[in-house]
Amino acid sequence: MNIVLIQPRVGYAKPLYWESLALGYIGSYLKHRWGEKVDIEFYSQGWDSDAQIVQAAKDADIVGYSCTSPQYLAATKLVKDICPTSDAIHVIGGVHASAVPLQVLGSGPFDSVIIGVGEYPMSALVADVMHGLGAKRIYSGTGRGSAAIAKVQHHWPDRRLIKLERHLRQTQAATGCRQTSVVASRGCAGSCTFCATHCVNKYMVCRFVGDICEELRELLVNWDAEFIQFADD
Repeated sequence: MNIVLIQPRVGYAKPLYWESLALGYIGSYLKHRWGEKVDIEFYSQGWDSDAQIVQAAKDADIVGYSCTSPQYLAATKLVKDICPTSDAIHVIGGVHASAVPLQVLGSGPFDSVIIGVGEYPMSALVADVMHGLGAKRIYSGTGRGSAAIAKVQHHWPDRRLIKLERHLRQTQAATGCRQTSVVASRGCAGSCTFCATHCVNKYMVCRFVGDICEELRELLVNWDAEFIQFADD
């Protein structure tokens, strides 16, 4: 099965693109769960042209998008550009889709929406398509079970898949040092009205400290990271 994961462009000029850890986590889990049964590619409109992405999606079975609200319009345009040359199922996740899933399904060109943490729901979609069951309209990852994936040892984002090196070079050019990020916990127990995190996951689960330290060490040694931010909810 061919899967293309896409980070849409944001809606303002000359942005500094942070790496798509969400899609890195999904890619990592799908490779672990399905092995050679899936072939996964990643593209970002921050670097890759629309023509490259449309071409890559021609042979895809599933095209997945992760986006916030400023990226939503770019994602919808990509779907419309891809559809004439592809029979792929288009699924969207991330904060925007998690906050207003029915609006996205009602007004957008997407076949399915993932609400909440994406690893298990995306794998469920892959299973449905693989077994000829078709795609459900909504896949949910908002429960304790989905949040608990944070406790799985060495479940790190696939940084080679999401092409971290080009992000590191961008941050070095913009700020003078190679910057990247790590997620030490998932979710938040708060329900602040100004924040959409509780739409994604209201259960807070912290990773094991030793596992976080190993990941930090890997970024320092293998990626020459100079500045690491914690991108927790």
